[in-house]
Amino acid sequence: MPPVFQIKFHKSNGQAFVLHQRKRIYLGAWSNHPASPPESVVARFRQVVAQIALGEVPGAPNRKSGGKDGRGELLLSELAADWLAWAADRYANPETARNLAYSLKPLLDLFGPEPAGAVGPKRIAEAQKAMAQVHGWTRQGILKATARVRQMFAWGVAQELIDPMHLVKVKAMQPLRHGAIEAPESPGIDAVPVEDVAATIPHLGETVRMMVRVQLLTGMRPAEVCAMTVADIDRSNPRRWVYRPSDHKMAHLKRVRAIPLVPEVIAILVPLLRADGKPIFSPADEIERWQKEKRARRKSKVQPSQVDRSKADPERCPGDQYDTRAYRKAITRACRRAKVQPWSPNRLRKLAAQQICDAFGIDSARALLGHADSSITKLHYAKLELEAASKAAEALGKTLGAI
Repeated sequence: MPPVFQIKFHKSNGQAFVLHQRKRIYLGAWSNHPASPPESVVARFRQVVAQIALGEVPGAPNRKSGGKDGRGELLLSELAADWLAWAADRYANPETARNLAYSLKPLLDLFGPEPAGAVGPKRIAEAQKAMAQVHGWTRQGILKATARVRQMFAWGVAQELIDPMHLVKVKAMQPLRHGAIEAPESPGIDAVPVEDVAATIPHLGETVRMMVRVQLLTGMRPAEVCAMTVADIDRSNPRRWVYRPSDHKMAHLKRVRAIPLVPEVIAILVPLLRADGKPIFSPADEIERWQKEKRARRKSKVQPSQVDRSKADPERCPGDQYDTRAYRKAITRACRRAKVQPWSPNRLRKLAAQQICDAFGIDSARALLGHADSSITKLHYAKLELEAASKAAEALGKTLGAI
């Protein structure tokens, strides 16, 4: 009896796929899941099933004799599927692959069935208009999505899937400067007010509360807090530990990230140190701690049938590590309980940067945040520059205002 094939969805990278001999064959982006898959995915699915029926090896299409257009050219949807599959394996954070797939959606919706080599600057410009007019993206969001499109074509050239001259054309596109497209400007994200953090902390679980305090005292990125392990911490100096994340944003550029951990942070971490190699901040430990506290608060006698109410084979189990999405959601829920405007972990980093800049200057903020140079710090924390300029102007007013 021939096998029955189904179009499935990969949550991590936003791709449709079909299973054949226990291997995934990616079919393309499925951005509107769980609605019906797009036509490009269905067409690729039929092509894969036909290849299997003919005894051919499915997977990447036959570039010399196969392609949907009949000329053997690689389709844009196929290039995107290959690149997103590579990205899902390349990046440890599954949210990265989801963001890449989301950025490609408008372009694939318009030109997915076309040959990748035919999708040049003019078609990308059309997709940019759709990003603004149909999807309502900001100009900054469109710029980021366009950069990811260029990354996809650069990867295709490196894999010898498309002509290198096509990448030259794509890179020749002019950046979208202010007013170049009818798209709103991003309002930017300010540092979270200290009062909001103080009001939220009592409503957080113990583990997330410690994560927030560590991030606030170090200025590290949310992903760096989530991934912290004992093996990554140099404890040779008992008064100042140094956290060197093994995997961080700039690791692919061979840059070393060194985060100093002062006594206030050390005091938070000491009770959590563990020798099993797992991340210090664990959702599983938080659930276990919560259950123990709940049992301790119980006033009535525990019945024998309620000693252990855990399922023998649960569908979902708490993991050993928070991801940035779960970390953010935990904070958002606590904000609602505290009745303050929800804030994200990245705004904690901005708050730490603002405090350091006010006290020690932009270069100290750059060093703590792990930026390559102060121009990056100024770009992302322009408000710090405004505060510095305002203080300078106030000083001029006091000294020269009487003239």
